[in-house]
Amino acid sequence: MERGPDWQQLLQMNLTHPVDQQAEPVIGALRITSGERWADAGLSITALMPESRVARGREGERLYLLLDLSGSYQPDLYRDLCQKAGSIYWSTSGSITAAVRQAAFVANLHLFQSNLNAGPVDRCYGGLALVVWRDDELFILQAGPVQACVMQRGKLHCFGLGDKSVLVGVGPRTSVRLDHAYFHSGDSLLVASAALIRETEQDALARAMLRPEVDEVIHELEQVGPKTNTALLLMRLALSTERQRAAGRAAHRPAPERRPARAEAGPRIGPAPTRAAEAEPRVAQPIREPKPSKERQARPRPSGPGLGVRASAAARAIGQGVARALVWLGGLFRALFWRLLPGTDRSPHRRTRTPRPVPQEHRVVMMSIAMAIPILIGIAVLMTYRQFGAEAVIKALISEAEHEIELALAGTTDPTTARQHWQTALAIANHAVQKDPDRSTALAIRSQARAALDQLDGIRRLDPIEAYDFQSGERPLQLIAHGQMLFVLDGQSHWVARLELDPAGHSVITSTMELALINKGKTVVGGDGGTVGNLAGLTWVEAAGNRRSSGLVIVEQEGAFSFYDPAWESESGAPYLTRSLLVRGPEMIQSVGSYDGRLYLLDRADGQIWRYHPQGDKYPDAPDTYFAATTPMSTTPPMDMVIDGNIYVLYENGQVNRYLGGELQPFELTGVTGSLTDTVALTMDTSGQTRNLYIADRGNQRIIVVRSDGSFETQLRADGLFLYLQDLVVDERANRLYVLSAGKLLVAPLF
Repeated sequence: MERGPDWQQLLQMNLTHPVDQQAEPVIGALRITSGERWADAGLSITALMPESRVARGREGERLYLLLDLSGSYQPDLYRDLCQKAGSIYWSTSGSITAAVRQAAFVANLHLFQSNLNAGPVDRCYGGLALVVWRDDELFILQAGPVQACVMQRGKLHCFGLGDKSVLVGVGPRTSVRLDHAYFHSGDSLLVASAALIRETEQDALARAMLRPEVDEVIHELEQVGPKTNTALLLMRLALSTERQRAAGRAAHRPAPERRPARAEAGPRIGPAPTRAAEAEPRVAQPIREPKPSKERQARPRPSGPGLGVRASAAARAIGQGVARALVWLGGLFRALFWRLLPGTDRSPHRRTRTPRPVPQEHRVVMMSIAMAIPILIGIAVLMTYRQFGAEAVIKALISEAEHEIELALAGTTDPTTARQHWQTALAIANHAVQKDPDRSTALAIRSQARAALDQLDGIRRLDPIEAYDFQSGERPLQLIAHGQMLFVLDGQSHWVARLELDPAGHSVITSTMELALINKGKTVVGGDGGTVGNLAGLTWVEAAGNRRSSGLVIVEQEGAFSFYDPAWESESGAPYLTRSLLVRGPEMIQSVGSYDGRLYLLDRADGQIWRYHPQGDKYPDAPDTYFAATTPMSTTPPMDMVIDGNIYVLYENGQVNRYLGGELQPFELTGVTGSLTDTVALTMDTSGQTRNLYIADRGNQRIIVVRSDGSFETQLRADGLFLYLQDLVVDERANRLYVLSAGKLLVAPLF
């Protein structure tokens, strides 16, 4: 049995703060972690003493705690958990169950917050047990994989299933189990790791609990239990010292001489012995002969009240008699007066009542009512308990969230610490809102915590408008914008749609929308002509250099492209397209771009960029490669590119490289919170003033905005709308952001 400073305090508490003058507890503790026995288990198995004055109703109670946590041993954490659980319990008034629930809730919340702020190696999870002893009652709270057993009169009874509950420290709340037992002299309580009780046979556990000494019980449980990780608290209520001494004196007292019993024994006079008295060893007493009865002596006559009191009582009696006589005489004169009046005498009319029949007894109805009454009462009690219990939980969550906000505001000089407290407050507020979605206080706390985190993380929340739904789900889509016209390419169904927005940019003008601008299998007459193949990408090309006209270039995977100029229409009014061949095409076109009239194709297979030079509106010559063989490239495949003289390439791992003339330039993303795990698109308004880069981070449902040097500017979020980002386009002159997400075209203002 391991004894530490806490057990000395416990013994002192037994002397100065007694609960039962007839009994003294004997405490044992054992803690084994990774096969090593703790020399002092006081931090994880302890008696929690009140630091100051206790709340009303807590007098005469004792509180014991067992912590069974896995992970690295942190004395400060164990000490804080014990201090918080004890201070909450001793300061909470009301019932024992409410106070012990609140103590467990605060301890679990503190452990959860510690795990939230710690690394994976330093996190601790496990079980918690709180035992309250008052008079002859035990109140046992178990949370996590711990279990309690009671040995009473040679029989062992175990409560609950310890390994089926949620681990303490995993979330802001954990499930608890409350049990109750009576605790008398000679009884033992064992609270231990669930593995100890589960892996130890019931007979072996009972034999160990029946050992006469607590040290022997601890030693035997250590032998039969798990050898790696075990924590247990043993509490035995033995006879007090004076009662043991009295029992010893009675055992050494000489037995009295037995006398023959009388043949005619009278009834036993005096109260019957109680169960407790029958259970205790009796001390033999000599039989006394009854003394002969003495003559009844004359008892002295008690003195009565004084003369004045008796006279006053007599006067009151005479007055009452006179009043009754006057009432009788008044009734007599009244009857005589009615008799003197003329007329016949009338016999008094008496109302006769018809006897009611005895109601027929309906046994089924009466039994149903008798059975329904306790059920209705139980339902009412349960609903009331749940209502008040839920209200108490929500109030506790709100109080803890407000406390986290106070800590966050106090730590504003340290952004890391402030962010941790704001994150904890947000998690608790979300939990409170889940329990009561209409609780205004919880909603306000959640909004405040979210706004604070947004400010710390540079988040700007958007409220986009859904302009059109392509009903394409998660299929890959590409987006190009030119003024009020938008072009969308479906890389799986191989079609291109042309849409025109209203002047406000909020909706699509359906009369000018052409979902069949071009699609796979369509025959194009203009240019070289031919049948359209698999569509790989599209870009808007400006008239520059040797190129004569501006328009939309749609590239096919097989090495051809179609050109569309919105200024031209066919004789029927349909869009006019031309189709031309490329001398050589990439193996796998990932992205298409243009600059100064030239056409750039990003090859996903080898990470190369193929550059085509224009002649009129065609690209008749073989392309040249943008990168030299010695240019350092990323080891992951490219995802997208944007060109403004420099070429920015986005790779699958979230890395962005900047190249000029085929050479790698200094560029690094800095200040971005979180990791870029699933980036899908990159864009820039090449004619805008900021030259900011916009990165679609689908993994975190956000759009990262960085400056041209890679430094973080802001991040854009839209709750629930950026769930599956596909592509995006920026128009700084129109102050618009166009986003494709889950097949929907979303439009939002940039600023």
